[in-house]
Amino acid sequence: MPNHGSPADNSGGSGDKTFLVGRIVGFHGLKGQVKVRPVTNSPELLLGITTVSTAGSPHLAALDLEVESIFLEKRMLYVTFKGFVDRTAVQHLEGADLYTFASQLEPLEEEEFWIKDLLGLDVFTTGGRMVGKVIGIIYGGNDILEVRAVD
Repeated sequence: MPNHGSPADNSGGSGDKTFLVGRIVGFHGLKGQVKVRPVTNSPELLLGITTVSTAGSPHLAALDLEVESIFLEKRMLYVTFKGFVDRTAVQHLEGADLYTFASQLEPLEEEEFWIKDLLGLDVFTTGGRMVGKVIGIIYGGNDILEVRAVD
């Protein structure tokens, strides 16, 4: 089952969930293109996004940005934003987290889930015996599900 990040309901009542795309980790060339390390292990789901919001940069207030172009190469997203024409215009974005709305993502395949959707689900052995409930997720190189055992 793929890890597809974690949409959260920060929709302000619209019903659309926000989704952490990744973090701006660098730049590519001189024409304002940024390199984004995606949080999902299926970054191709992100290729259809058209808008993002920033958060997390110490030198930057939250911004809403329109995506001009996006492509994937070697598990890194390369993104150009409308109105940002050179590297100087995007340098202040380094370190910022990018969010989009889940409705902009490619749909998941059958039997694929967002990792946060596993919270609260029962956990069973391959033999069908219930062993507990998913109570948390420990993020790292390999995400680990935290399970509370049943009595």
